[in-house]
Amino acid sequence: MEGRDRAARFFNTTYVFDPQGEVRGRYDKQYLVPFTEYFPFQIDFLRRQFGRAREFAHGEPGPPLETRAGPAGIAVCNEAMLPEVVSDRVSAGAAYLVNPSNDSWLADEQYSEMQFDVVTVRAIEQRRYLIRASTSGPSAVVDPWGRVRVRSEPLTRSVIVGGVRPRSDRTLYNRVGDAFAFACAAAVALALILGRRGAGRAE
Repeated sequence: MEGRDRAARFFNTTYVFDPQGEVRGRYDKQYLVPFTEYFPFQIDFLRRQFGRAREFAHGEPGPPLETRAGPAGIAVCNEAMLPEVVSDRVSAGAAYLVNPSNDSWLADEQYSEMQFDVVTVRAIEQRRYLIRASTSGPSAVVDPWGRVRVRSEPLTRSVIVGGVRPRSDRTLYNRVGDAFAFACAAAVALALILGRRGAGRAE
């Protein structure tokens, strides 16, 4: 609640607790899923169609959360599907990554596995250990080279135990993002154009 004259706002929040149960940090999800966590365009018809979903507010940017293992870069659920979001976490000082996720609303094992595969790529791009805790699985610990150290199976109740090593280095991808890929695509396009021009002159 922001104030007596304002309506309550709900956030999709991750907390850090100390051993005594005190809250030491929080992260409010910034990038929400349309029609699932918020209603775009504020159209009443959409609200009626998706009225069972609670509407969340967008969180504000903040630093990684301090933990005993070092600063944790939090990417909630679908945020880990976005490489630029995870890259921002590492640029801000995250020593490892945490991906709390709720895939149970789909109840689809294939989707859960697909999302897990995509999230694993984030660990490789940033050379960071990644901890994934999912309500429907797989939950896992992935090392900076994309190797799954321990994991649970989808749609099963499990307890897994694994370790992470905090890192402070930054990869080339973290520094330049997709610029290298775009440059390669531009070079290929230019080569094709020049090749066609050369073939036309030869004829």
